[in-house]
Amino acid sequence: MRMIGNYLQTAVRILRRRKLLSFIEVCSLSLAFGFCILTYALVSCEWSYDSFHENSAHLYRVVFNVKAPGYDRMKKGDSTPVAMAEVLQNAGPQVEETVRLVSGRGTDLELRRIRVRRGDMWNDEPFLLVDENFFEMFTFAFEAGDPRTALRVKDGIVVSHDFARRYFGDEPAVGQVVRIEVGWPKHELKEYTIQAVVAPSPPNSSIQLNVLLPFHNSEPLWRWIDDFWDRDCILFVRLQGDANGGDREPAEVLLRQLYVENAPNSEKLVSRKIDFSLELQPLSALHTDTDVTMSKGYDGIAPPRDPLETYIVLAIAVLLLAVAIVNYVNLATAQASSRGLEVGVRVALGATRRQLPVQFWMETVVVCSVSLVIGLALSKVLLPTFNTVLGQDLRLSYLDPLFIVGGLVLLVLTSLLAAAYPSLILARTNPSEAVRGTSLLSRRSALGSALVIMQFAACAGLAGTSLVMARQLHHLQAFDTGLAADDVLMLDIDELPEGINDRHRQLLKERLLAHSGIKSVAMSEDHFLRTGMPRLRETILPGEDRKIRAQCLRVDPHFVETLGLQVVQGSDLGSDRANILVNETFVARAGWDQPIGQVVKFTRRLARRMPNGEGRVVGVLSDYHFYSLKSGVEPGVLLPDYRNNHHRINDHELLFMRLDPKAGNEVIEYIKREWKAGIPEDVLYLSWLEDHLAAYYRDDQTGLRVVGGSALLAVLIASLGAYGLTAVAVSHQRRNIAFMRTMGARSRHVASLLARRLLWLVLAGCLLIGPVAYFGVEEWLSQFSQRIEDGWVFLGLGSLAAAGTAGAGVLLHTVALMREPITKGLQSG
Repeated sequence: MRMIGNYLQTAVRILRRRKLLSFIEVCSLSLAFGFCILTYALVSCEWSYDSFHENSAHLYRVVFNVKAPGYDRMKKGDSTPVAMAEVLQNAGPQVEETVRLVSGRGTDLELRRIRVRRGDMWNDEPFLLVDENFFEMFTFAFEAGDPRTALRVKDGIVVSHDFARRYFGDEPAVGQVVRIEVGWPKHELKEYTIQAVVAPSPPNSSIQLNVLLPFHNSEPLWRWIDDFWDRDCILFVRLQGDANGGDREPAEVLLRQLYVENAPNSEKLVSRKIDFSLELQPLSALHTDTDVTMSKGYDGIAPPRDPLETYIVLAIAVLLLAVAIVNYVNLATAQASSRGLEVGVRVALGATRRQLPVQFWMETVVVCSVSLVIGLALSKVLLPTFNTVLGQDLRLSYLDPLFIVGGLVLLVLTSLLAAAYPSLILARTNPSEAVRGTSLLSRRSALGSALVIMQFAACAGLAGTSLVMARQLHHLQAFDTGLAADDVLMLDIDELPEGINDRHRQLLKERLLAHSGIKSVAMSEDHFLRTGMPRLRETILPGEDRKIRAQCLRVDPHFVETLGLQVVQGSDLGSDRANILVNETFVARAGWDQPIGQVVKFTRRLARRMPNGEGRVVGVLSDYHFYSLKSGVEPGVLLPDYRNNHHRINDHELLFMRLDPKAGNEVIEYIKREWKAGIPEDVLYLSWLEDHLAAYYRDDQTGLRVVGGSALLAVLIASLGAYGLTAVAVSHQRRNIAFMRTMGARSRHVASLLARRLLWLVLAGCLLIGPVAYFGVEEWLSQFSQRIEDGWVFLGLGSLAAAGTAGAGVLLHTVALMREPITKGLQSG
């Protein structure tokens, strides 16, 4: 222990003697450690999703896979017929237990809410319908109540901690009565008694709880019947067998067989030669499988996240740590020659080759320990910002044994990696050369040069990638989508209270138009923005019997004007219920030279809305993008929503309002007052159209913030390293530079001397990373139908940023040297 104390004492003394370089090393490692700790919070959460359930290894979600003829890709959905649960329960010993879960009664926002009242207080609450054995399959902590009986009591419900606090404050919620609007379509109030309060769900839980109603208490809501094959649910099963899923494949075969034998529509699937299967998806994949369509919306089930996001953040953390370690190694080896006399004296006094590396490793441990403590403080300060960027609720428990062990492992590995190469140099020291002050490190060390190249390659790659991402997202925002989304407000009018009919909606529209700040109002039958992807329906060209799959939207006559769509041929819809509008892509797909007057036939429900099931083209619209620019433009058709020879708006789900750009917040208040005056018992869902369109790129914006932030860290670490390396070069060249100045050398000569080798290494790093970064950003850009073509320019700017970090260090030292008295430089050495 005394020997270790001596090592530490000496290490602290040496680090205090070279304050500048020690400060640079600590700053670089602290930034990298802080990002690594934040990444640990992300990885530990993402990789442990749903693992807290006691039977998680045996739990599966039933996924219905369908591949229709003519389609290359299997469509995966989480919808399973409600009646399938009972069929599986009686199938045999393979399936031990089943639980059905329904998050509302549809995909629309209002359909995923129930109205809960307590006195004068009311809210539309997200809810789940579940089976009585829900808490036997899934493990959630309870604050009050018995999980074994909570869902088995007649007219009982289970609520979350947040729900209980909102409605009852500090009062005990168990035993309290709330009233819920039940019945469909006519509402009435029914009393339910709270049986239990669930503790806040863990942040790594896919199932989010608010209000839970058992199926046997849900019949008053919409007259549910458990054996319906045409009502869907999310179905979970618990299998018998080993934890590795050995019974999974035979169970999937059994599932398909039972579906074919019992489901009424299975014969239709078989007769049409539609390939389908029922897959058992492990609970651990619930959070990461983005291919599964969540048909019941995301309330109650957290939306899946692409695991690639986590891997990217993890890779960036490793890269930043590597850059910081390289920075430390470069500075340590660069100053090795200045320690020649110290090492020689130690060897002459009897120090062994083993003791010298240990001494240097102790110095590294001190630097890394201080850096880790600062990194912990940085992670605590930056965690809220990190959560905001990623849209997460990550938490750090600094006293968690796993976190402590991980921190110690990080400290030891970093210390070993950082000290390995400089220690090797010290171990190979020749005592006679060391005493004479001969450099311990060749200026042209191949490994040292490679480390500098790697450091600046990472800096250039991250900086260039973030610039390309920023340029692409700016391009998407500036791209002409064919509609004017600015100043357009969206009002959700779907599922309004009973009694709100066509006349009420038309009066609302007229009252809104009465305000001078509202220029136009339109309604749309299909809430197309909610799906995120075009919903295509078949249309037929008469005479050719050729089908074109198109996005067909039923709208009112003012839709084109309100959304700013451009009519490039013909006219707007007008009042004739046989008129339709098509976009330029539809015209191109149909091969029409003269589209005006052409006839298009519709199928199924659309056919019943049009005279003779067909429409006449009266206008052609410029191509418009209602969806992400990651997908190309689809053929589009706008048709009027008429029924029985009059305009029908009762089925409309969205109301759009184009506001005067000069209108202030007063118009928003006016809309709220009119809504409350006309429909006081319904929640106002108001949002901006441009916000909906921007949401398509939310993940890309998150990626930009992560990559951009890490690029700034990499640039900062690289600039600190460049400054430190230049400082070492200055210490070796101060007398030579003083002699140059006496001979009339100017600033550019001094800068050239200091920068010559460093800038060549930076250039080599940029050239090395260039092809890798180019192919990476090309792969990312390929997912957009509208993309930039000058990405290579911004990669070049990233290389300039890397070179600028090195140049800035050289410039600062050059300025300092030129201001230094020549006599001071001559006296150095």
